[in-house]
Formats: sequence, C-alpha cells, structure tokens
Amino acid sequence: AYADGLAARPDWTPAKVRLGAAGIAAGLVADGVEVLAAVRTEPSGSARFHLGLGYARLGHVDRADELWAAPGGIDDAIRAHNVATARDLLARAALSVSNHAVAREHWQACRDAFPEHEGYRVALAETLFREGAELLRLGRDRQSALTSARDRLGAAVALVPGDRRVRVQLAMAAL
Repeated sequence: AYADGLAARPDWTPAKVRLGAAGIAAGLVADGVEVLAAVRTEPSGSARFHLGLGYARLGHVDRADELWAAPGGIDDAIRAHNVATARDLLARAALSVSNHAVAREHWQACRDAFPEHEGYRVALAETLFREGAELLRLGRDRQSALTSARDRLGAAVALVPGDRRVRVQLAMAAL
C-alpha cells in the first residue's frame, strides 16, 4: 500500500518511512535501510529511529547508536536499552552458528552496559562455557587452546559459581 501511495506521490515522506520500517520488519533489511537512508533527516526522527534498527539488524550496532544519539534522537536510557537489545539479538544469532567469539563480544558489551541484568550475565556465562568446552574438545593437543579454555571456563565460573557443568569442564582443563 505504501509503495502504491509513493507511486502516486513520490515526495510523501511518511510513506517512505513506513515502507522502510515495514521492509526491515519483514526481513528485507537492506531494502528498508535504502529507503530510510533517503529520508533519515525527516523532522520527527522516526526515519532515523527505524534506520538505526535496520543498521542494528545488519550488525552495525555502532552506526545505529550514532543515529539514535543524534540531536532529536531518543534519550540516553532508551538508547542504551536499544543498543543492548540489538547486541543481544546479534549474540543469539552468532551463538546459533557456534560463533562464540562474536556472541561473547556482544554479551560482554550488554553486561558492561547493564551489570545487574541477570539475562546478560547468564548468556555471557553460557557462551564462555561453550567456547571453553569447544576449545577443550578441539585443542587438547595445543597448550594455547588449553590456556584459552581455562580462561573462558574460569570467567564462566566467576559469573555462575554454582553451575556444575562449568566446574566439571574447568576440572577437565586442569588435567
């Protein structure tokens, strides 16, 4: 419907904003970003907000944060929450394909921003656990892998001291 409206009236900024936002929500992120980039300076800031969401979905969280921090953007508390939420989603996607380093980086940033958030603490610990366990499994014959495994598992134990799985893996790394 927005595309039809734009065909009749190409300068209709609200339709461009809605079309771009709808594209991002529908998973056509690059298309939505392209539409929104053309109108990101519209007065309400809505295009800039949705463009930030698009950049975050593309993995460019810093670019999203720049847009949200611009004058007329969202306030700092909401912005920090949006950035952490974007990083959390990227971390989950990275973890789903066993990219532990990327997941760890994103969840560490979330934890740094919100140290009292239980979910970020547990997610970071789980990522450290999985990364450490994988290093143990694949790198037993390399001292550097064992050292890295111990580091990851030790950090996980510090975050979730009562988790037996982590303690067992840490004990195996000591053997």
